Order: sequence, then structure tokens, then C-alpha cells
Amino acid sequence: MAEADEAPAAAAQRELKEELGLDPEIGRLLVVDWVPPHGPWDHSLMFIFDGGILRHQQLAELNVIDRELSILRLADPAEMPELLRLCMAPGSRRTPRALRQTGGVLRRKSLGG
Repeated sequence: MAEADEAPAAAAQRELKEELGLDPEIGRLLVVDWVPPHGPWDHSLMFIFDGGILRHQQLAELNVIDRELSILRLADPAEMPELLRLCMAPGSRRTPRALRQTGGVLRRKSLGG
């Protein structure tokens, strides 16, 4: 979640550092999606960025630092809808296709466009 006045890419980088100890270069924006209110959270925009490919050493050093996360595992992109909250699944399903594209950002039609 972005802090006040924090750009989405900077928030992604900070969250990866805080929660997993990773400091990757955040790549291009892949997906923008609207997430409806759920639980204690208001509606929000979800930004999914290309985080690159982790090297073997980075994978070996992956560690849950933040107690917000209960488990860490690598998953096939096809598993995302099963692993994420239902309200986040639509945007995440478009991520593999966005990675294959060379330009543009995928977004839900209700966001306009």
C-alpha cells in the first residue's frame, strides 16, 4: 500500500524491501485495475509492475520479514486467481499477457479505454 505522496513504483519497491528484503529494479507498469472495497479497505487502484527475473542467489535469500505475510512460495501465473483475493484476481489474470506485450498498459474497461 502506498504511503501519502508516494508514487506507485516507489511504493512497490519499498514494500518488496520491507516485506521480503528484496531491492529489485521496478520495471514498466503492466496492469492498472480498480479493486472494490473489501474487508476494512476502501476501493483502490492496483498497479502491477514488471519486477524482473530473480537470480538464483536472490531466490535462495528470499525471506518473509513482515508479519503481514504468512507464507512465501513461488507460483505459476495460472495459479494467481486461486491464490489472490477474489477482488484482485481480474487484474492479476492480465499480468502474463501484459508481460508478453511490448508496450501499453492493460486495464479494465471500467477504468475507461
